[in-house]
Amino acid sequence: MDTFRRISVTATALSMAAGGLLALSTSPASAAPTAPKAATAVSAPAVSPTSPYGASINSLDDVDRLTSMLNRPLSSVRVFLTGIPANWTQYPLLMTIPVNGTVALSFQSGTPTALTSFLNTRPTGMKCYVTYWHEPENNFTTATQKAAYRASWHTYAPAIRAAGCIPTLILMKWTLNPKSGTDWHDWFPTPGDVDVFGFDAYNAKAKTGGYGIPSNYLAPIIAASRDTGLPWALTELGSDIPAGTNPSERAAWAHGVAQAAAADPGFLFADWWDVLSTTGRDYSLDSATALAWNNGPATAPSAPTGVSVTAGTGSAAVAWTAPGDGGSPITGYQATATNPGTGATTSQTTLAGNTSTTVTGLTNGQTYNISVTATNTVGTSPGSAPQSVIPGTVATAPGSPGIGTATPGNTAASVSWTPPSDNGGSTITGYTATAVNSDTGSAAGSVTVGATTASATVTGLTNGQSYMLRVRATNAIGDGANSAPSNSVTPASVAGAPTIGTATAGNAAVSVTWTPPASSGGGAITGYRMTAYNSGGSTAATATAGGSATGGTVSGLSNGKTYTVKVVATSAVGDSPASGASNAVTPITTPDVPVLGAATGGVKTDTVVSATAWWQGVASNGGSPVTGFRVIAEHWSGGALVSSTTSAVQPASARSLQFGGLITAATYKFRVCAVNAAGASAYSAPSNLASAY
Repeated sequence: MDTFRRISVTATALSMAAGGLLALSTSPASAAPTAPKAATAVSAPAVSPTSPYGASINSLDDVDRLTSMLNRPLSSVRVFLTGIPANWTQYPLLMTIPVNGTVALSFQSGTPTALTSFLNTRPTGMKCYVTYWHEPENNFTTATQKAAYRASWHTYAPAIRAAGCIPTLILMKWTLNPKSGTDWHDWFPTPGDVDVFGFDAYNAKAKTGGYGIPSNYLAPIIAASRDTGLPWALTELGSDIPAGTNPSERAAWAHGVAQAAAADPGFLFADWWDVLSTTGRDYSLDSATALAWNNGPATAPSAPTGVSVTAGTGSAAVAWTAPGDGGSPITGYQATATNPGTGATTSQTTLAGNTSTTVTGLTNGQTYNISVTATNTVGTSPGSAPQSVIPGTVATAPGSPGIGTATPGNTAASVSWTPPSDNGGSTITGYTATAVNSDTGSAAGSVTVGATTASATVTGLTNGQSYMLRVRATNAIGDGANSAPSNSVTPASVAGAPTIGTATAGNAAVSVTWTPPASSGGGAITGYRMTAYNSGGSTAATATAGGSATGGTVSGLSNGKTYTVKVVATSAVGDSPASGASNAVTPITTPDVPVLGAATGGVKTDTVVSATAWWQGVASNGGSPVTGFRVIAEHWSGGALVSSTTSAVQPASARSLQFGGLITAATYKFRVCAVNAAGASAYSAPSNLASAY
């Protein structure tokens, strides 16, 4: 490869599909990075991930030049290292990478531990592709060297992944050609050691004065990706401008490669290298290529909008709004009138500077649908939405719209409507909604909106005052009649915040009280919403209550967790500010029933007549620690319960109780319950019979 200065432009698949590239970068071919100018060191900026350009660079001068050239920040970069810096901030070029951008790093030496440590110092959220010895074919040529290179990946890959980065193998595209006498598998590591397969690829047909077919150009790369099961990238993509061609042809070829790449699901990104060659070949990034990537190749215009038509005698006057030109100036427009009954069409063209024309040669009394297209050097736009007209009729103001439902807002009211059934023979150009004071009948405010809009909001009204709204349509002739009045609405502000009361814990629930807001905002409070928050501040559960409520319960919580509750008041115009937080409470319930073990009888030689109850702990403590256990000894005789005795509460650690004071040779069953702050659980089922001695 020539000795040159490189500049790369990186694009994601999405950016490629839109005709844009995502990143630019420069680096000498094999030298260590030069010291950047200290006077203009840059702190890492933030930039939208969809920004079309970024930079992988060799000096801060490159950053200044490329951002000026492209008139935008650089959203990703590629940096070439020899050794491994100790810290991200010690390499000022790395600090030019947006904190949410992408970096592609290559290195040649260093320990895995040092690599992980260095990569871990990059800004959080930055995506990082890392390669060991980019283009190893020129440096590892013998069988022994190739084996050593593959083995190195087995060491470096875990170190790269440990820092959340992506191990990326980069080979030259010519190794995929059997005629090269090489086999790319010789440098491919053990499966699992790399996650992305990158290729440095150039226009091989440039030497013969042309460009290849993009899909054919990418076919061997895609085949290698399929063979390895890895996603792929064009880590170097370039071409000089062959003799007899011009810069726009190169830009079109590069875009074609990008489009073909983006169509493959395994594609990740591509780099264009701007090469200032010392041997006569010039890959430099020229203005035509940069413009093509920045804006994408020109397309046909989009459809004209805002089309209006007015009937004339044997004609129709048509007006429209100019659309986007698709990156190439619009050269003209065509308005076409189609008779839906016969399918016959009549058209009128006009030059680019005009946004109106008259279609003549129409038949009076016949209905026509008129649509407008725009044309540039690439092609013709889709047609605008058709507008109907009947030539030979005298246009009038439109009919009245159908009124919809009005809703109140804060010093405002909104209303919707349906278009008039009769546009008066002229396209409707807009609507006006007017708020009328319900008490005086006077207009209090109005707003005018476009013809495609079917709702509007009138502002500047008085909270607490009742209004009705009406709507009229307008065409080229004038204003139509007002609609019927809407329902009556009363603007209001949101209510004030409720005053929080006391929260009380329940079983997986919290109950809370509040005092209604001092101000309802001019409208009725229709309800309250209670929100329980975890101790970390996240929402745990919500519940609602009616407009007259002063308390409620939030259920669905977890026993044993701590919560606070806030309350908002709701009205027709929205939610009030939240109340302050309640006192913190922890829902609890009684413990589960203990698991009873086998009871054992007393020992005849003991001085105390007794039997022993045994049990295990509880599956759930109900959200509150178990404080003890209580045991009932039941005297059974002849299959019937004779009497029972209940023990005092035993310690929480107890798992048995020798129950004394029993009747000699009598038989007993035992039942046990667990106790916590919420109370006692149910008693267990009776144990087996045990004899007291």
